[in-house]
Amino acid sequence: MTILASRKLFYTHAFETYLIGGLIVFLIGLLVGWILWRDYRAHAERIEAMNDKLRERQDVLTDNNRQLAGLIEDLPEDPQS
Repeated sequence: MTILASRKLFYTHAFETYLIGGLIVFLIGLLVGWILWRDYRAHAERIEAMNDKLRERQDVLTDNNRQLAGLIEDLPEDPQS
């Protein structure tokens, strides 16, 4: 029992303990979030690059479709009908 009354024990207030514990948990959460996002950021960049390529292909196909529609309109009507 004399050990509890000793001046060698480390004493803090409850607020300080909660603050230190919360800071530790917050920093661990930031570390885990950074580790997870690092991997997904590479995936997001790859998907954005694929989207850009698909938009370019869509533009090419749209232009080709317009040219084809113009050629179809310019065709003479079928005399057999």
